[in-house]
Amino acid sequence: MAAKSLLDSLQIAIQEGTARFDSTAAVYGSDATRDRGGDLGTVAPGSMVKQFNDLIFYEAEVGKIYQVGTQFGLHLVEVTK
Repeated sequence: MAAKSLLDSLQIAIQEGTARFDSTAAVYGSDATRDRGGDLGTVAPGSMVKQFNDLIFYEAEVGKIYQVGTQFGLHLVEVTK
């Protein structure tokens, strides 16, 4: 799957420090957060689809990069707070 390969490459580049999450989101993002470097802003628990919600509120560590699939597609996620 091309989208998964791209996400893998972007995740590695961000983790290795050769790319930044915000600039990567601005180039490759396909939703409304693209113009904000992928920043969703502050969201409340339960306001996102289950897979995304569970990752950002219960599983993710701040500062790490994750991939999650939802009915909206594949997402590269960095929890910052």
